[in-house]
Formats: sequence, structure tokens, C-alpha cells
Amino acid sequence: MHAAAAPGDAWPPGRPADDADSAGALLRALREGRLSRAPVARDFARRIEAARGGHAFAWHDPMAWLAQAAAVDARARGRDDAPRLLDGLPVAVKDNIDTPGFATTAGSRALPERAPATAAPVWQRLADHGALLLGKTNMDELGAGGASRNPRFGDVANPLAPGHTAGGSSGGSAAALAAGLAPLALGTDSSGSLRIPASFCGVAGFRPTTGSYPGAGIAPLTRAFDTPGPMARSVADLVLLHEAITGERVLAATQAPVLAWVRGSMAGPLHPALASAHDAVLARWQAAGVRLVPVELDDLAVEAIALQKLVGAASRLADLSADLVTRGQPLSPHELQARIATPAVRALFAPPAPDAPAAGPALARLAVLAEALRERLARAGAPLLLHASTLQPPARLDAGDAVFATNYYGDNARLAPALSLAACSFPCARDAQGRPIAGANLEVAGCAGSDAQVLSACLWLERH
Repeated sequence: MHAAAAPGDAWPPGRPADDADSAGALLRALREGRLSRAPVARDFARRIEAARGGHAFAWHDPMAWLAQAAAVDARARGRDDAPRLLDGLPVAVKDNIDTPGFATTAGSRALPERAPATAAPVWQRLADHGALLLGKTNMDELGAGGASRNPRFGDVANPLAPGHTAGGSSGGSAAALAAGLAPLALGTDSSGSLRIPASFCGVAGFRPTTGSYPGAGIAPLTRAFDTPGPMARSVADLVLLHEAITGERVLAATQAPVLAWVRGSMAGPLHPALASAHDAVLARWQAAGVRLVPVELDDLAVEAIALQKLVGAASRLADLSADLVTRGQPLSPHELQARIATPAVRALFAPPAPDAPAAGPALARLAVLAEALRERLARAGAPLLLHASTLQPPARLDAGDAVFATNYYGDNARLAPALSLAACSFPCARDAQGRPIAGANLEVAGCAGSDAQVLSACLWLERH
């Protein structure tokens, strides 16, 4: 059986994640018959039970989980089931994505609770490739937050930085990966909800081009920006999920990438400890042949981020209300807002003022800014952006609501949804013990449609 990972274990610098708890290694062992699904399933069930105090999972049914694995083993013994791309790999899924066997609550009692009639297409594609549903992961209520502090299921603890936030809103998925409770996970990203927790927990997360993954069957936050995305302990592992969802084959770049390194504040000052960690990574990559082209984005980014916030404020209550109507569970906007338990989230779902700006003109302007960014990168001769995923290390969970209501994490994570960028956050800065440094992920992003190019570059960087 594969070795159990202690919370926070990670790959040492320069070593690809292809042993022990990596999804790739587990997949090879299953295909080669060195492991069967049932004992792997029991191992993960034990880990999840032992880590219940970390609140990574909102829902986990051990009996159903073990039955899934036994059924796959039985089919494999009967040789009536050809090997599939994911072939029995466990996947943890965020609680705002419809799956069989569990209600979709989006971490809240505000939504009427019922098991969905059909699975979200993004999950169904993974299931069709042989993925097994490990459970549903915890999150900020309704996905509206960056700390995964949840009054229903408990606050998600950070395995990499004990006592600190795991980030959010996909904090449960990130924490489950960092603690070795799952080899693969799905999150969602509207304003950084996938990439912020990836950075804080020292794992990898990918936001695809908006609309390139199917978005149906997911409780919305802001439809214009929402997307599901894969998460894993490494870029190499999350590519497995990307390939299953899209059918797109992704290989590591054969040459060192040229990256537009974002100068200036863009969305706030970078914490000195994170800046120092990034400097060491950049020096290593440059020594391996990476060319960094400094670019200034402050003017474009500040406008784009402000417009992204405006669209969210104008849309989120209407988007969620419309989704409930589609599901046959209508609630009036007033009733929906009143049922939200978290005060900060309740405030975010307040009806817009009558004179508040509409989303339409802001979205049109964002499309203009996205083209301006494409032209700026072309002039620089650097097709991909490189910048910090988060501007601060994770705050303590007991820091109080005031910290989490401020722009603590930095708004740079909003640039990708604002301009429909494909963006991958991954751990590259390590401490003396080879563990990822919490909050020190770097992010590679490219204009709409550059998903494979972004992932290829990140695979190369991960190996160097």
C-alpha cells in the first residue's frame, strides 16, 4: 500500500511528484496490479476519519466509498471493464458541485437541501474516465470568502501552517490534498477561490479559461467568472484531471519558457518573506534558462480588478436566485439573504442599490482590457504572465473577522477571472525541510485559450 502522508508533506526541490502519494504513482500501481482499489479506499477512509478535526470534508460516506472501490475491483477481476484514464483514482469534490450520493449545500443552510437529480457535467466527465467520488469538501459559505471559515461544518485548518487559514473558498479541497486525505480534488474559482487556498496550503490549482470547462450543476457565485478547476499536490497530477475533463493532451514544454514578470504593486505590496522566497525561485529558474521580461500592469490591472468587483456586486444575488429557480427551489432574494449564517457573506448578497452600476457595461470594458493585455504581452515577446498567487502568508484562524473582511490576500487573484485568463498556481518555493512555503505559490497565466500552453510551461517549471 502507498505510504500515508503526514500533514504538510511535500516533494523536495527539483524532484517530480511521481512517488508515494502522487496521483500518477497511485494510478500506475493500480493499473499494474500492485494495488487494488479496496485497500486504497480503506486507507483514505482511515485518514479522513483521523483528520476530522481539520474540517476538510463536509460530507464523506465511508460505506458508500468502500462499496465504490470494491465494485471497480470486481469489474477489473472480471476483465469486463477496459482501463480508463483515471481508473479508480479517488477525487474529492467541492460541496458546491453536484455529484451522486450527496446533497449540494455550498457550505450553507441557506440553500434548500436535496440530492441533485443529475451530476454536474464536470464531475460526470471524471466519473466516465473512472474517477471515484471520495467525498465533498468544505468551503466558505456559498463560496463567498477567502478563508473557509464555515459555521455549518467548521473552519478548515491548514495542514501546512497549523493554526492558520487554509484560504478559500476551495479551502477544503486544498487542505485535503495537503494533509494526504485525497490525491486529486475539484474546486471552483470566481475571484481566486481555487488559487488562494492552493497557495496557502502549498498545492497546485488551475483556473481554466472561463467557459472551457462545463459550468452546469454548480451553485453559482458570479456566473460571469465562475469555473470549476482541478487541484492536486503537483501540476503533473492536476494535468490528469484537465485531460479527463477536456480531452486535451498536455506535455511539458521542451524549452525554458519566456515569462512576463509583473513589476509594480498591481494589487498591493508583497510581504517581504514571500518576496524573498520568490527571488530564490526566480534565480533558480533563470539559471535553468527561463527568460523574465519585466512588464508594468498597474494601470490595466487596477481597472480590471475594480470592474471585476463591480460585476460581482451587481450579479451574485440574482445569479444564485436564478439558479434556485432552475432547480425548482425558488427563494425570494430577501428570504435567501436572511438564511445566510455568515454576516460577511450575508452582506455580500445584499441587493444592489437602485443606482448601482450594471454588470453589462463593466463586462464589455473587461473584454477591451483583455485584448489590451494580449497586445501588451505580444509587444513584450512574452506570451505568459508570472506573478505572486497571494500577497500575504495565511492569517491565523483566530485573527478575527476584521482580518478576513480586509484585502488581506491581495486582489491580484482577481486578474484572471476579470480578463478570462487561464491561470495555474503551484508550489515552487521550499523551506529548509523541502516543504512548500505557505502563501509563496507563483502563478503562470495566459490569455483566453492558452490553457495547454500555461500547463506545459508549469510542468517545465515544476521540474526545475
